[in-house]
Amino acid sequence: MAAKNDKGFIISPGEAYESGLQNLESPDFDNDLSKSITIKNNTLRIFTFAELTRSSGSSIYIFRYQNNRFELIGLENQNIFANAEYIDTYNYSFNFSTKKLKIYNLREKLESDMRKEEKIEKKLNIKESYVLDTMLETTGVDILDKYAHEIKK
Repeated sequence: MAAKNDKGFIISPGEAYESGLQNLESPDFDNDLSKSITIKNNTLRIFTFAELTRSSGSSIYIFRYQNNRFELIGLENQNIFANAEYIDTYNYSFNFSTKKLKIYNLREKLESDMRKEEKIEKKLNIKESYVLDTMLETTGVDILDKYAHEIKK
C-alpha cells in the first residue's frame, strides 16, 4: 500500500484531524486497522473515517484491478451532522462503472417523530477515471463536490 500512496491518498491520523479529513479506520471502530483495507468480490476496499466536533464522515473506496491498475469503481460516503435540534444524515453511493449516483438524505428532529427523507438517483457525466496511484487526500471530497453537491445548487 505504501508504494501506491506516494500522492498522499492515505494520511496520518494527526494530519487528518488538523485538516478535517478522513483517515484509515476499522469499520468496527475497534482500532484494528487491518480491517480498514479488505478484498471482497475481487475488489479492493478502503474504509476511512473522520470524527469532528458535531459531525462524522466515513467512506468506502472500491477499486478493481483493471487496465493494469487499481481503478475506482465505487465510492460509498456517509456524513452525519448534529446540533441541539436535528440530526442530518447524507449518504452518497457512486457507481463509476455505470456512472450513476444514488443519494439518500435523512433529517430527524430530536425528541420528536419528525423524519424527512429524500432519495435522488442521477446519471453522471464522468469522463475521468480515478486511479489509486494518483489519488490525493482530497480526492473523495473533490468527487463529492463535483458530482454530489452540485445537485443541490
